[in-house]
Amino acid sequence: AVRVSPDGEWLAIGYGTGHLRFFDLKSNWLSPSTSVHRDVVKYLAWSPDSTAVAAGSDNAISVRDTSLHPIRSFSSDLKIRELVWMDSERLLSCGTNSPLQVWKLNGKEALTSNLRQPFSALSWSPDGKRILTGSTSAMVFPVEERDSSPREVLIPGQSPSPDMVWLPNEDRFAYYHERTLSLSDPGLFPPKNYQPLPGQPQHNGAGGLKVFPTLPWIASCQIDGVYLS
Repeated sequence: AVRVSPDGEWLAIGYGTGHLRFFDLKSNWLSPSTSVHRDVVKYLAWSPDSTAVAAGSDNAISVRDTSLHPIRSFSSDLKIRELVWMDSERLLSCGTNSPLQVWKLNGKEALTSNLRQPFSALSWSPDGKRILTGSTSAMVFPVEERDSSPREVLIPGQSPSPDMVWLPNEDRFAYYHERTLSLSDPGLFPPKNYQPLPGQPQHNGAGGLKVFPTLPWIASCQIDGVYLS
């Protein structure tokens, strides 16, 4: 796994051996590697202030600062699929066979939701105030309301989207609706303006969706290449 820090200064690199290292994008300095997990580092998430990174494997999370010093470690009985920071003190994880879990850096146990769906994605809104989660439906979490229940936004269709991503500077997100790349507005309940886009259909090996900050393009990763819509 690789992930660029929000301030654009660091690149975090996770290895199949369970090691983590950083690359300073300004000085071209590559840090020594350190072991953070016994198995593959699959997921990386930077804190909003770019001072720490959370490295996730199937059943564990290790939080390190940019000097690779340990900040906190978590273990889970549930399989972790994706990680995002809710703020500087909280992490949110989801899994294909587990509920959403909130991990507090100063807490002992994860807060587990009662939503038992096969979650496939987590994504920040452009304004940094909401988190989008995806399964066969979409749910929007207001980050600023710490004790708020998730507001579910139903999406027509039964095929889970492998990824969901907010569009830059817009209140819409891209996802796969019935294996077709589409756009939807989370502000409507249920969404009525979901819009199919031309492009490749979702394959069984489809991966993530990426958007360009300054171009109206969406990149979708498929088993046979990367497609732009």
